[in-house]
Amino acid sequence: MPKPFSALSRALALTFLVGVGAAQTLTPNSARSSSASALKPVTLRVKAGQSLWTLARAHGMTLAQIEKLNGLRGDKIRIGQRVKVLVPQPTGRSSAGVVPKKLSRHARALAQLSPKAKRLLKIRYTQYLARQRKALGARYAVQAKYRKYLALLSQQRRVLQARYARQAKFEKYLALQAQQYRSLQARYARQAKFERYLALKNQQRRTLQARYALQVKFERYRAQLQARRAATLRQQVAARNSSRYNTSSFTVASRSSTAVRKTSFGGSRLSWPISNFQLTSRFGTRDLWIEGSNRHTGIDLAADTGTPIYAASSGTVTQSGSGMYGINVYVNSGNMDLIYGHMSRTAVSVGEYVNRGELLGYVGCTGHCTGPHLHFEVRIGGTPRDPMGFMG
Repeated sequence: MPKPFSALSRALALTFLVGVGAAQTLTPNSARSSSASALKPVTLRVKAGQSLWTLARAHGMTLAQIEKLNGLRGDKIRIGQRVKVLVPQPTGRSSAGVVPKKLSRHARALAQLSPKAKRLLKIRYTQYLARQRKALGARYAVQAKYRKYLALLSQQRRVLQARYARQAKFEKYLALQAQQYRSLQARYARQAKFERYLALKNQQRRTLQARYALQVKFERYRAQLQARRAATLRQQVAARNSSRYNTSSFTVASRSSTAVRKTSFGGSRLSWPISNFQLTSRFGTRDLWIEGSNRHTGIDLAADTGTPIYAASSGTVTQSGSGMYGINVYVNSGNMDLIYGHMSRTAVSVGEYVNRGELLGYVGCTGHCTGPHLHFEVRIGGTPRDPMGFMG
C-alpha cells in the first residue's frame, strides 16, 4: 500500500478513536451521561501497556484535552508517571437538563463510516502499532548495539592505557639500564687506566731494580779492582821501603774517569773514602750550630747523591744503619774507629770485615744535613781527631 494511504489510514484511525470517545461521552443513551454533569481532575499512575490514547479513551477525553491538562508536549509517557484525567462528578440534577456538546469534524466523519470501514481502520491502526513497536525494537537494538560498541571502546581504551603504562615502565627500565651500562663502562675505563698505570709502575720498578743490580755489580767489581790495585801498591811499597812510615804516593785518574785516592802504605795513614769531592767543612769550631754546639768532630766531603763510599782503612763493621749521623757506618781498625755519616743507604752489615777500598755505601743527606755530603770522622780511644792528619 502506498505511503500516502498509510498516512491517511493513521489519520483516520486517530479520528476514529477520538470520535468513539466523544460519541461515548455525548450520547444521550450512555449510562455515564445520565448521572454526571461535572468533571473532576483525578491523578493516575501510568501502568505497563497504557498510553495517552488508552487513558483518553477510557475516560472520554481527547488527546488534546489530556495533553493540555497535564502540560505535555507529545504523546509519549513512561511507566509510573502521574497523569491527570477528568472524571465525571455525580450531581442531583436529571439528565434532561444536560446540553450535549458539539461533535468535531473528525467525530462526525467517523460516525458516518460503516461498521466495515471502522473494522478496516481498526485493523490498519493495529498494523500501525505493530510497525511502531517493530521500529522501536529496531531502535532499541541499535541502541543496545551502540552501547556494546561504547563498552568495547572503553575496554580497548583501558587495554591501550595499560599497554602504554607498561611501555612507559619498560622505557624507564631501559633508560636505567643504559645509565647503569654507561656507569659501568666509565668504571671499567678507570680500572683499565689504573691497571695500565700499575703495569707501567711495575715495569719502571723492574727497570730500576735491574739498573740498581747492575750498579751494585759494577761497584763490587770496582771495589774488587781497587782492592787488587791497593794490594799491589802495598806489596810494591813494602818491597821498596823497610820503614813503617814512608812518603805517601797516590795516583789520580783523569777528569774523564772517577778520581780515586788510595794510600800506598799501611799504619795510620788513610785513603780518601770518595772521589771527586769538595771539602766544605773542616774539623773544629765553625759558624754552624747543631743541637747547641758549633764544634765539628770530622770533615764534610760534598758530592752528588749516590756517589759510592769506600773504606778508608780495613776493619770490622760495628754499626750499619740509622744512628747519630742519619744513616751511617762505623768501622773499627784496632784502636781507631772510622765513622761514615749521612749516607743514603749502606752496602755492608754489622760484623762484616771490609778491606781498604771496599764499598761501604752511598752519599746522601740523612739526619741533620744541609746538602748531600759525607761526614768522615776519626776517633782514637773514643776521642775525635782531625782526619786530615791521617789522610794519605
